Amino acid sequence: MTNIDKKTSDILNRALDDAMESFERDHTVIYGPETVKLKTYFDFVARADRSWKKSKQCAFQGCTNESIVRSHTIQKSGPLALFAENGHLLQPSLIQNDGMIMKLIGLQNASVFPGFCEEHEELFARFERTKTLQTPSDIALQCFRMVCRELVRLQHESNHFKLILDEYIQFRNNYIKAKLLEAKADLKISAITLTGDAVETTFIERIKSHTALIANVSSGIYKDLNAAIRSGDGELALFHIDIPDILPVCLSGLGTLQMTEEKPGLLEATLFLGVLPSPKGTEVIVATDHGNKKLLEYYVYNCLDSRFALLSAIESWMIYQTDHWFIKPSEWNILPMQKRETLLRLMRDDHTTLGHECPLSVFDSTRKKMLNIFETSQEYINNGERAVEVQRNSPPGSKRIPQLGPN
Repeated sequence: MTNIDKKTSDILNRALDDAMESFERDHTVIYGPETVKLKTYFDFVARADRSWKKSKQCAFQGCTNESIVRSHTIQKSGPLALFAENGHLLQPSLIQNDGMIMKLIGLQNASVFPGFCEEHEELFARFERTKTLQTPSDIALQCFRMVCRELVRLQHESNHFKLILDEYIQFRNNYIKAKLLEAKADLKISAITLTGDAVETTFIERIKSHTALIANVSSGIYKDLNAAIRSGDGELALFHIDIPDILPVCLSGLGTLQMTEEKPGLLEATLFLGVLPSPKGTEVIVATDHGNKKLLEYYVYNCLDSRFALLSAIESWMIYQTDHWFIKPSEWNILPMQKRETLLRLMRDDHTTLGHECPLSVFDSTRKKMLNIFETSQEYINNGERAVEVQRNSPPGSKRIPQLGPN
């Protein structure tokens, strides 16, 4: 404020102090009355939803065709349909004030994204028809659409964050301007600059984080998978794990693995995670880029080396890593109310890296069945024998965790 007499300057400074005090107490004050706040919130949500449902450029590398709007990440007629009840599954959903609920979602809308054009949708036709991943090519293609879904999601969120940030800054500056004009109506304000706004900083950091992750995934596993699909060959940092337990959840998402070296330093990798049940068992996919192959191997061989360990890992993926999962409604609803509320709170509040176990079980009934089988097995009777032997190929590859039972 230049060329202003002291009296006017004092008035404006008091007005600015009052405005900033209210703003620091509650950043949403910039949106005005509660009805306007709610309208602004629902406008943001509706805009994001409309944008997500619009056709985008096909996710296959080099393709410039428009995508269809309903590519399925997880097969509708296979894993998703297996546990639908009355044509619906439950999925975690964030609501106003950052609360989490389990929302009913129809099979037609579960796990869809604007991913591929009609031509490249045909890449998945063979295992869509057979409803199983029978070949290494099937596994690579399923992993590919998991990765593409995450890239589309990250770009969508980044674009949405930018829009919200721009509008937030506009609302904030208009609020400050209005408070100053209340104190002096004839004041000429050309621009407003505010530093140190925590909300603005948070959005900027989120956008930077998403941009960096998009770049890493695009130049890493996405590039590896495109090359393998085009050539029909190629080594991938990918594990396909086959277990006999039919887990009542479908999942596709990403997680972060962090490890500390003996020498000072932190190793970090983004892993892509898939859980695909079938009438005969459950297929699990864990993959990353070539540069983090050793970290992937360590995680798989040390954290996913038995049926119980894998079950616990999947529960932690659901609670700590991704909300893109779909569970059989009765499997969730049978859990005690207090446990469900605690799990939803953990999903909302706790964010950690892969390898941390969830303190609560999600699959109570599945765990009981597995324990009953284990307690009748010869390994348990021998008291001291390892309960599960994992048959491994040289990684990357597939492995089967065998069925336990009486010998």
